[in-house]
Amino acid sequence: MTRDETKRLLRIASALYPNWKPDELDIAVDAWSAVLADQEAQTMANALKEFARTDTKGFAPSPGQLIEIGRGIEKKM
Repeated sequence: MTRDETKRLLRIASALYPNWKPDELDIAVDAWSAVLADQEAQTMANALKEFARTDTKGFAPSPGQLIEIGRGIEKKM
């Protein structure tokens, strides 16, 4: 994922989870971008969508949770 793709993903996550707002978006984008650098943007977007659909706790996902969900999505393809 590129930095811009990561930024968009975090903005969508913030919209889905209004209680989750990174204090400094630039730092959060840099950190998430480093972790998600080798992931496909569409896979991570689909993983976020799947996470939100099945979430019952109301907490935003971690990068690792999205990667794990993304791997499951890719296996189904």
